[in-house]
This record gives sequence, C-alpha cells and structure tokens, in this order.
Amino acid sequence: MAKILVIASGKGGSGKSTQSRNIIPVALAAGLRVVAFDADPQKTLLNFHAARMKRAEVPQCAVYAATIEDVVGLAREQRDVDLIIVDTPTALENSPVAVKQLLLASDLVLIPSQPTTDDVASVRTLMAAATALGKIGLGATDFIPSLETAARDDDPAVRTAAAEALKLVDGTPK
Repeated sequence: MAKILVIASGKGGSGKSTQSRNIIPVALAAGLRVVAFDADPQKTLLNFHAARMKRAEVPQCAVYAATIEDVVGLAREQRDVDLIIVDTPTALENSPVAVKQLLLASDLVLIPSQPTTDDVASVRTLMAAATALGKIGLGATDFIPSLETAARDDDPAVRTAAAEALKLVDGTPK
C-alpha cells in the first residue's frame, strides 16, 4: 500500500511546493513509484511538473490537480504506487473536515516553515492538530504544548494558534 506524505502549512510562502518538488526527484531516483497531488490553487507543483515533462532524460511521475476536499479519495484510488505526495493549499482552517481527513489518512506530515513569527504560529496550529489526531512527528511533543496549555498561554499568537487547532480537531466530525 502506498504511503501518503502530506506537505502542509496554513501559511503561504512556507515552502510547501518547494519541498514537494524537491522530494519527487529524490523519491524517483530511489526507485519509488510516485504520484503527486497539487491542491494549492496557485498550482506551483503542476507548473514545475509541466516544465519537468519537457526533459525526457529525467525520471517522471504523474502530478494531478485536486481540491483539498477530494485529495483523500483520489489518493486511495491510486494503484501500483509507493509514495503519494500531497501539496496542500494555504488557509487550511477554511476546510477543517477535509484537513482532518487528510491528516488521518497520512502516513507522514511534513510542515515546512520559515523563521518568522507568522510561520511559527501557523506551524504551532497544524502541529497541535496533527498531535491531537495521533500524527505526532519527530519532536512534536517537545515543540508543541498541549492544546489546553496553549489556550492559556500569555502570547496571543499562541492562544490564536490553539484556537485554530481546536477548530481543525474538535470542530469536525470524528
């Protein structure tokens, strides 16, 4: 069965598409059969793939456009694939049910970040949601406090991040 790698962040410019397009050739070079889904409306990963398709000498994989709401179903339909990479859109809080389903279906969640306060707040939100759903990554328990602790934090950005995480986790059907 294929492994699902979700590359997600609630903030634009964090490096989701860059990470996706860097992982694809590495996975292909390692002999993995790869399919990718670009759920970002900017379609950066699809544009990269279109340029890559012009180079016959490089290994290729299929890259499909998808919405965040449809990507889990599309990923489950894939056959003869080792790795499914999902490049998510920004503003994940706009689709909490779909995000929760995607996190639950994932085998690994990669959350890229830039060294800014805004990115850290976005990472905290997504890490808290992933942790609460049992998708704890390496170091997540050290980096992200519990949602209850975060909700009482002195920093308003942390409280906001905890509230957004709670929307993703508790505000959706289980």
